[in-house]
Amino acid sequence: MGPVKFSILAFCTALIAALPVRPIEEVVDPEITAEELIKHIKFMAHDDLEGRAAGSDGALITGEYVAEYFKLIGLEPIGDEGTYYQNFSLPRGFEALASTAVKAEKRRRTVEFKFGKEITVAPSSASGKAKGMAVFAGYGISAPMYGYDDYEDIDAAGKIVIVMRGIPGGQQGPFKNRRAVRTHGTFKAKQDTAAGLGAKGLIIVNDPDNFGSKKKDTLESGRSESQGSIPFIHMTYKASAKLLSGTGVSVGRLQSKIDKGKRPSSKEIPELIIEMNAGIEPIELKVRNVIGRLKAGAEDKKDEVVAVGAHFDHVGLGEFGSRGGSKARGEVHNGADDNASGTAAVIEIAAYLTMHKKELKRDVIFAAFTAEEMGLHGSQHYVNKPVSPLANTVAMVNLDMIGRMEKSKLNIGGVGTSPIFKELIERLNKETVRLKLTLSPGGRAPTDSNSFYLKEIPVLFFNTGLHKDYHLPSDDTRLIDKRGAEKVTLLAAEVTRFLAMVEDRPPFARADTGGFQSGPHLGLTVSQRPEGVCVTAVEKKSPAARAGFRDDDMILEFEDQEIRTSADFYGIKAQCPPGKRIEIVIRRNGRARTLKVKLGK
Repeated sequence: MGPVKFSILAFCTALIAALPVRPIEEVVDPEITAEELIKHIKFMAHDDLEGRAAGSDGALITGEYVAEYFKLIGLEPIGDEGTYYQNFSLPRGFEALASTAVKAEKRRRTVEFKFGKEITVAPSSASGKAKGMAVFAGYGISAPMYGYDDYEDIDAAGKIVIVMRGIPGGQQGPFKNRRAVRTHGTFKAKQDTAAGLGAKGLIIVNDPDNFGSKKKDTLESGRSESQGSIPFIHMTYKASAKLLSGTGVSVGRLQSKIDKGKRPSSKEIPELIIEMNAGIEPIELKVRNVIGRLKAGAEDKKDEVVAVGAHFDHVGLGEFGSRGGSKARGEVHNGADDNASGTAAVIEIAAYLTMHKKELKRDVIFAAFTAEEMGLHGSQHYVNKPVSPLANTVAMVNLDMIGRMEKSKLNIGGVGTSPIFKELIERLNKETVRLKLTLSPGGRAPTDSNSFYLKEIPVLFFNTGLHKDYHLPSDDTRLIDKRGAEKVTLLAAEVTRFLAMVEDRPPFARADTGGFQSGPHLGLTVSQRPEGVCVTAVEKKSPAARAGFRDDDMILEFEDQEIRTSADFYGIKAQCPPGKRIEIVIRRNGRARTLKVKLGK
């Protein structure tokens, strides 16, 4: 990690040093109050923490802040080596190694290429070797909706595919708009297409029209934020001539033919056998969850736990996950609602339940998860390496974005994951805060409760809904409805208290519909994966099901807007009116296609 700003370090050090020497009642109010919630939110959403991107200094300090409050409240540290921290690493790209190689065999003659001068590992390559017959696939694009498919007349399965950079016809071709270029013309799009069609490996060569000169015929840096599923090599145009010499295939002639005719000109090259190795060294990002346990105090306590969690990371300076695009890159995304609000609620619920410790028959594990914005990594790590057996975890309560309530409305997902939840929530709501509830049965949602649901644990997901500041720099503390957040936190606390006190554990029920409602009904749940935004669940008899969506479809575009993150998808969907007919572009098994759907209410 880089050096921490002095102002942040001084601020945090002074706060942490002061807290333990004061009486707990002067620091932590066991009652849930709007003032306590907003105090936590202000700290976590301070500009100096620079958006709390997972693994950043701001996230490190936020984790220390949460851990210090866990200590003050009296939670038992159950992380690594007696701490509150559960450490792990995430792959965040790679460096290309000199072991990277391409060897071509043609008519008993072998040709090899120089790493760093003629070839390198392309961004998003998988590590490893591949060998197979060569096939030239033009620009490596499969987009029938544009009347163009380089793979239409060839079989890429089990082969090494050679493609050119760029798009056919340049600004005069079928992919002349910028959106189409981003969707189909990038290195990553070409790799996803080849892999989806069964290719063993991919070689992308500089096309002569744009990179034919010695000055321009250079290699992309062998570094990326994510890995694809097949080895992927970048080769210079000059080296491609050496590769294809004697095969009758000329990249220059074929590019000219394709661009002039606006039609593919792909062909198999049976006499050319290519063996390739993509040598990479992973770059890891060190991150950590914050976890503590409130021990049950009832005499007839059970060997079971209830989990309460929220993610504390956000999208940092907008390098990833921002809905603001390039204009917002470099700006602090404070994430006051997403999800300083939920993390503040976890701290307050922990303090609140200390007053009821003697009533609790089950321990309560409190978790502040990291790397949710990168793909639920913190909660996934927890359920794969739990500090308490998952078989003994009776339920998980998740709080994500609870600070922007409108007209006393609260969404709660996962209500169908146990038959006791609906009556329980309605009763406790009536007895306490009397909010206007929207109860969604589904356990699947783009938030940390999803990780627990997939392990067949009943889940509840508290959320006050998306808003125009979602994943933008404008998600600031001044916009938080602190009284509304107080009510949500109190209701979640009472639900948790009941689950920790009740004699029988709540039975699990499968509910694969979406547990996150925002905007019109589509019936589609998506999640962020290294390869992109993918469908993880399609609700039966929903608009999405009728339109033909399937699990694992990769979402490329939504109403002519590029989808780079799950935040893009849900943000655009929330702005669409019910009944609107929309088009969503997906990639399935390597080929892009457009699905038309009418949104429901």
